[in-house]
Amino acid sequence: MLLGNELELGQEKALLELLSSGGLRLCRGLPPVGRAGARKVSARERRERLQEKSRLSRSLLPLLPQLLEKFSAEPEAVAALLELLPHLELGMFRTARLDKVLDQVLVGIQELFRCHSEPFPVLLPASRALRSLCDPDLSLGSRGDIARGHLGDTWGDRCHLQVCDVIQVRVPDEDDLYALAATLRRLSVLFSDHDLTPWGLFGPLQQLLRHHLGTGEIPEQVTVPALSCLFFHLLWELSRIPDSGAAPGDRREFLSRAGSALSLCQSCLSEPQPGLRQEALLVVSDLLVLLGPELQPEPELPGLLSAVLADFVFISESQPGSDGHASAPSLSRRRSLLAAFCRLLLRGSLPLGAASDVFKRYSKFSEDFGDIIRETLRRTRERHQREWASVLLLSLTQLFTELLLQEGPDVRGLPEFQEIRDLGRRFSLFFSLRHLRHRRALLRLHSEGIQFALQPPPEPGTPGIPGIPPGNAGIPGIPPGNAGIPGIPGIPGGFPLTLPFLEVLSEFSPRLLRPDRAPLLALLERRCRERGLGPDFGLNSGDFGAPLLCYRRSLSAPQGAPSAGSSPWPPSPDLTSTQLRGGPRSRPSPPLPSSESRRIWGSRLSLMEEEEEEEEEEETPKSPRTPLEQPRDLFGSSSLEFQTF
Repeated sequence: MLLGNELELGQEKALLELLSSGGLRLCRGLPPVGRAGARKVSARERRERLQEKSRLSRSLLPLLPQLLEKFSAEPEAVAALLELLPHLELGMFRTARLDKVLDQVLVGIQELFRCHSEPFPVLLPASRALRSLCDPDLSLGSRGDIARGHLGDTWGDRCHLQVCDVIQVRVPDEDDLYALAATLRRLSVLFSDHDLTPWGLFGPLQQLLRHHLGTGEIPEQVTVPALSCLFFHLLWELSRIPDSGAAPGDRREFLSRAGSALSLCQSCLSEPQPGLRQEALLVVSDLLVLLGPELQPEPELPGLLSAVLADFVFISESQPGSDGHASAPSLSRRRSLLAAFCRLLLRGSLPLGAASDVFKRYSKFSEDFGDIIRETLRRTRERHQREWASVLLLSLTQLFTELLLQEGPDVRGLPEFQEIRDLGRRFSLFFSLRHLRHRRALLRLHSEGIQFALQPPPEPGTPGIPGIPPGNAGIPGIPPGNAGIPGIPGIPGGFPLTLPFLEVLSEFSPRLLRPDRAPLLALLERRCRERGLGPDFGLNSGDFGAPLLCYRRSLSAPQGAPSAGSSPWPPSPDLTSTQLRGGPRSRPSPPLPSSESRRIWGSRLSLMEEEEEEEEEEETPKSPRTPLEQPRDLFGSSSLEFQTF
């Protein structure tokens, strides 16, 4: 029916799509759409599936060259046929004496590489189909190797000539650059599935990229696939080293090339081309993950990677390049970039302090990247507890300082300040209800947070903090000798401008143990005395002292505060308002809570129950999972899968 003329072109394409999707489900053993998931397959069902697969292969393989020729002008139809080809019984080319058919299929794949230059939708399926036909387990696999050699000779030699022509001229011609870009796109697709290292493309591609860094004349359409080919060349070299028993000299030579490629990628991170910067981040991530202990990145690498994330990953709706609803390919690309950066943090290739650029955006971008950032928070918490707490504090202080520099000292009523508090509340949930586990990390966070909030104020006239006009005034609760800084109205001398940060720090107080609250409260009072803030400051100081009063109250240990061996669940209230005012100590029946209080306590209990369940899941050993039950790895390799240029 597909080879005849009874159907229109649209009907033929739809029928071909049905044939491809049905064949893929049959060969993979997938249930129909809407049916139950994977189940145990009986021997009879497995035998029937193999028989149906054999009938499909026997019927489709002889007609495959004719179908490829008929639909050669329809890329989607050709891609559907090529996606189905690797899942058929390719050994039937030999058993059914289809040698000529195999040769025609291989010639058709080479013709596709001649006619098409874009990876999607044709070249990637064609490359994977050729890889399946080059399988050494096939009796006719040598014919696939010959076809692959022809492709390598054609496009590898052409790449050498075109790179030399572009580098040697002072101003490259647009036609030469276009032809080189098309050649490199084809080679990058082939490199992702086939070993093309015998054609020696590493040297010319490295020269091409260095020429671009020196002149800036090579467009992004050339540099991005060139960098991808450079990385695949190193991967294929690395794959051969363990199997061939390479000598130490060969290993040193490979590491030298890898080091030069890493240095080249670090230089590309500061280039103005967006695609080149993103591809460089992916390549740097994979190189450091594979060869991290043997490669030494430059000290400015974390800053360069963070700049790429800020420019292309954490893009708000109002920024250019974002329409408020990111497309699926764009979001997938951004997630790949973020996962590559987080993988470097988890492997120790980057200092943990660089994670603050990611953690501080957890609340704002939780919808798109919440799962990746949350998993990074959990894994770094288990490896570096104390340093992890300092990084959380660094994330909050960076946001607070940025807000202070933008809006001035009066920030407590701003929505951005409430967002920082919400981020602190989210961070506090990562401190387990099993208090002893993260006790020291939590104490370190509080002590460093107090030191930041009560740091000395800037000198009068210091640039960088807007909204501070000249003037002078005082606030009750300040010692008489501390009359105020000239030029700052309403802000007494010694008053720290970062004092509102104590409200953010109070979000972590519920996780403290009862014995730890008194030392922190004493530390707070000592720091206040050093800053000239008396014990009455906060009670009679209005909005200026509200953060300090809020934090003091959060550190005041309630009667049911958790201790080292107590239960993590919140106790029921024992004191009534009469007892808190100093009335009789008898314990009356507690009043029924209002609907609002029940709602608040219910939400708190649900959050605590979720955290407790997460901790139990981390500690409980799990039985091995089947491949279908394995969780998705959020930090999988980014550049091993082909990227769109």
